[in-house]
Order: sequence, then C-alpha cells, then structure tokens
Amino acid sequence: LINCISRGHTGASGHGYIAWSVGYCCFNCVAYGNSQDGFNLDSNAGFGSFMVNCISEGNTGEGYSSDGVKCGVLLMNCAGYNNTGGDYSSTNITHVESFQTLTGSPFTNAASGDFSLNNTASAGAACRAAGMGRDRR
Repeated sequence: LINCISRGHTGASGHGYIAWSVGYCCFNCVAYGNSQDGFNLDSNAGFGSFMVNCISEGNTGEGYSSDGVKCGVLLMNCAGYNNTGGDYSSTNITHVESFQTLTGSPFTNAASGDFSLNNTASAGAACRAAGMGRDRR
C-alpha cells in the first residue's frame, strides 16, 4: 500500500490496516481515528512485512500492534500520537528504526480530511524533518 489513508473504521473490523500475509508493506500511509489498532500485524504477518514513513494517530488500540514477535517485521521511520493502547507494541515489534513519538497531532486538520503535515514542533515539523514530507490530502 502506498500513500493510503485509513480513518474512522469501527466495530469488529475497526483496524486501520490488517496484515494477513508475509510481505505486507505500507509506505507513507496514515491510520487515523480507528476503533481498534492503526496497523495490525497479527495472524500470519511475518517475514518481509514492514511499515515505512507511516503515521498512526488517535486509534483506540495500539498505533502498530502485533500479537507476538514475528521474524522480519520492521517499523522504519514511522510516527505515532495519541493511540490509546500506545504507539507500538515494543514487546512484539522488536525491529524499530527512527520511530518518532509525537507530542501533538502532525496534521493540519485531520478531522476535516486535511492530512497535510502542520508546522508544529514535535508534531508535523518532526515528521517532515524525518523525511515524511509527502502531502496527505
């Protein structure tokens, strides 16, 4: 998946993204305001599954979740903010490079569908500085 936005999913399938197989990859994707995890790496996710330059905000579960340690799962240059269950499952997602823990929303106005990065320090500006500058509208 490239440059995708998943927001507002509810109910039993309220995850933003669900990795059901090995080799599941997301580049420049956003999970926002889902009723479960933003990025769910449970079940058969494994070797070669990775998230690159992704942002997870305001999900009821974890931003990036896994039900167990899986060989070859990688978070690279991703960010998280205000996910109820935490930004990522540090016990189960063990390969994490350059993760940005944000202190504010990185988006200009996500509630209205404007997912462009704002200029707020430790939020959109931090994402942009980390190379997540792709406009998400």
